[in-house]
Amino acid sequence: MIYSLRGKIVEKNQHNTVIDVHDVCYEFLYCSFIPLSLEEEKLVFIHEENNENEHYLVGFSSTKEKQLFILLISIKGIGIKTALALFTSYPLDELISILENQEISKLVSIQGIGRTSAAILVGSYPFLISRHSKEKLSNNKEEVKKALVSLGYKENEFMMYLTTADEDSSENILKSILEKLAKKNRRGLDGKNREY
Repeated sequence: MIYSLRGKIVEKNQHNTVIDVHDVCYEFLYCSFIPLSLEEEKLVFIHEENNENEHYLVGFSSTKEKQLFILLISIKGIGIKTALALFTSYPLDELISILENQEISKLVSIQGIGRTSAAILVGSYPFLISRHSKEKLSNNKEEVKKALVSLGYKENEFMMYLTTADEDSSENILKSILEKLAKKNRRGLDGKNREY
């Protein structure tokens, strides 16, 4: 199984991208809002997808994107095409916010996603996060979890950020999550202020 590929982007079109890794070229579906440039040296995180008729690779710019993609395609009725549409339409943090806040109108604005798929996504998302949060966290992430709880946050407020955070020092992970939580809270307050 391929975890990641580091090499030069030698070809790209609307559907496929090719990366040259020491004269061996791999074709993959690129699933990220972050664009790739030809001739760019890039580290791409890979998910291998197998079914009866096809075997293909899906590439991501971060492990966080890859983890969320795997969670989303585990939802019955959500396939790779739907997940690709999500990831190429919004930056990752905005996509997470849309799912957390159940913003169906933003989801249905994406080509290929109807109201049924949007409802399935927002309905399944909390369950996925709950299930994913029960998986074993690294020592650094466990420290961050304890720190966030001691600061008064509830697990359902931060677990998606924590489980999909790239591995780093506990200080850096905590700082990143606190910034995202503050941004989320500011958006929530702005929305409330506009209603009055």
